[in-house]
Amino acid sequence: MTHSRGIFVVLVVALAFGLTGCALLSQWFNLPSAGVPWANGDSVPVGSQTVPSSGGTVTVNDSGGPLAGMTIEVPAGAYAGSKTFTTSYKLITGDPGVNINPITPLITVENGGEFASDPMMVTIPVAVPAGHFAMGFFVTDTGQFEGMPLVAETSTSITVATAHFSRFIIASVPKALLTGTIDTGFRPMVDDWQFPNMGSYIASGGHCAGQAITAMWYYTEKTLNGTSTLYGRFDDNGNAATPDLWQDDSLGYRFASTIQKDIDWGNWSLKINRILNDDDDSLNWNAFLYSMLVTGEPQYVSIHSSTFHGGHAMIVYKADVSSGTLYVADPNYPGNTGRRIEYANGAFSPYNSGANKADIDAGKGRAYDKIGYLAKSALIPWDKVAARWREFEYATIGDDLFPSYTLVVKDATGADVPLVDGMTVSSDKLEIELDDVAFGDDLGFIVRRGNEWLSFDSEGKIDLLDGDNRLGLFVVGQKNGHWEYVDFKWVTVTKGSAATGYAEITVQVHGNITAIHPHEINQETGQPGVTYHSDTPFEWIAFRSWDNGALAGNTFTASWSGFMELSQGPYTGSMTVVFNDAMDRVVSFTVTEAQPFDNGDVHTWSASGGDIPIEQIGNGFRWFVIEGTATGSSLSSFTDNWSYGNGQTMQVTSYFCDVNSYIEIYLYDKRPY
Repeated sequence: MTHSRGIFVVLVVALAFGLTGCALLSQWFNLPSAGVPWANGDSVPVGSQTVPSSGGTVTVNDSGGPLAGMTIEVPAGAYAGSKTFTTSYKLITGDPGVNINPITPLITVENGGEFASDPMMVTIPVAVPAGHFAMGFFVTDTGQFEGMPLVAETSTSITVATAHFSRFIIASVPKALLTGTIDTGFRPMVDDWQFPNMGSYIASGGHCAGQAITAMWYYTEKTLNGTSTLYGRFDDNGNAATPDLWQDDSLGYRFASTIQKDIDWGNWSLKINRILNDDDDSLNWNAFLYSMLVTGEPQYVSIHSSTFHGGHAMIVYKADVSSGTLYVADPNYPGNTGRRIEYANGAFSPYNSGANKADIDAGKGRAYDKIGYLAKSALIPWDKVAARWREFEYATIGDDLFPSYTLVVKDATGADVPLVDGMTVSSDKLEIELDDVAFGDDLGFIVRRGNEWLSFDSEGKIDLLDGDNRLGLFVVGQKNGHWEYVDFKWVTVTKGSAATGYAEITVQVHGNITAIHPHEINQETGQPGVTYHSDTPFEWIAFRSWDNGALAGNTFTASWSGFMELSQGPYTGSMTVVFNDAMDRVVSFTVTEAQPFDNGDVHTWSASGGDIPIEQIGNGFRWFVIEGTATGSSLSSFTDNWSYGNGQTMQVTSYFCDVNSYIEIYLYDKRPY
């Protein structure tokens, strides 16, 4: 058994309360649909049809009705198994809003909600009024709109593309109203990321799609709801800004790459470009104008070439109709407000950019002559971004995709010692190595101090200055013959004689959870809704004192605040660990932490116990572990509570231990060497 499992548990904590958080909350609270306010009449069913995994066409048999002849083309392999598509509609009884002229009822297609692995084309019968432009819009419970990619438009039908289903309509607008300046408020150097699209180990060709999608997601889900704007907010992961060094923006950079990898953009873009109509520029031009006019949100644009392989993804955020200009935020040019797509005489001019910024810097820029409207989430799994965001907040983003590693330094005896922020050494030089590299990945690193990259001497060591040395470790990996981005970490190494230490405590048990959602009233009792979950999947908590702990005699104490810089508000934690005189057994421990989030949520968790034997010792560390059902005898308390800004609560009301339970305590006594 090695300490690597403790690191894995910290990741699992983030996944347990992050990646699945949105899905769990929707299941636990099961919020009722409010219904679209302007289409609240009776639902009219118009057929149900099952399509096998080999694909097929769903045809709506609404004889004499408004959806007669509507079809859904499901490509082979779009779903792993057969899917049943059930179609219904509601007549529009109220006013959907300005610039929305409905030319269909509110259409609902239900097929389980799964995101397809190949885009589907939906053709809806319509009669587009003379002088109007029409396109499809998804509709939320509150009647808000989101554009759908437009494939074709005739005098009798509209064809849209989507990879999932919900409610939608086809609406039109007089072309005369698509004029002037249409502005969503999004701006480069305010709302895009501050780092360039250079590619990474998991997205070697670039992560333009991931960078554009995450910036749009943040703007619509965070900025428009009152959170601070994106550009520069997470420079150096929210620490001291380093605007001339993009490599240390590791959380945002790995976030963009992770989304690029999650959606498999290379293959997915080929599927999208195969069906989108980028030969009729007027359709795409009007789709950008109309969707921004209705939604007030930036839109996703995909560009590629008719003469060479590969494409690029960007954000359209503003249009000047009179000059035929679409303003774009290009991930290859972060913060650049001068990027434009020009439109004249019914055609777009080619747009010059590249697959990534590295290609452009190497003189491999390209002119893209195919420009397509992709909207926002019709072809992009928006929920993946929300799930990954929680990992971003917990600083574990990409840990499941990028190569794992450990940074170590050699002590005076040649033994490996973990390289941690705040450590003190007495040597004039430091020998740093990568250890525990997973799967045999070929990784390397370079070191930065201040504004310079350091050189290694003939023994592979770097020189240390007297006092504090803030060192930046830029970790890269070999991929396709190139060194690609993996990670960046700052650590401060002090050349001196002070001694500090840190400790980690990780606990895993089974928990019984009670969720209270006061906004949902039990109709029988008239009381707020309560949900019970017995024998849930494992509940994890993990604490780290970082480098501010003190080991006095046989007692280690530490307190901390704000060590997760990405959450607003002061959050705190503390721990006390008492060892026996021989330092080979934990007599008792107590640990607690409280963390508020910028949306009003508050998470508090704690644990206490004792009588835990040592498992490993060496090179300044001691590792104490107790596992299985015996964990129960060493754990005297365990709490894990959530209080949400909307009044909901969720807490572990009881816990128990089985063969998979454990308590781990890792102590590192950092003596200078």
